[in-house]
Amino acid sequence: MTVLVLGGLAQVIYGELQLYGIYPSLHSGFPVTGSFFNPGPYSGYLSVVFPVAFGGIY
Repeated sequence: MTVLVLGGLAQVIYGELQLYGIYPSLHSGFPVTGSFFNPGPYSGYLSVVFPVAFGGIY
């Protein structure tokens, strides 16, 4: 569980850095992709990590 949450945190940070133009996106049509090629798997991964992280708190 900890590895999944830390991986999600790393993806969020990487996506934010792409959003602010510090790192380039991996796809020319999408500004934020994380370490994935398009935002579909990126958002899918984060949507799985959020309830796991929230459940770990409570």
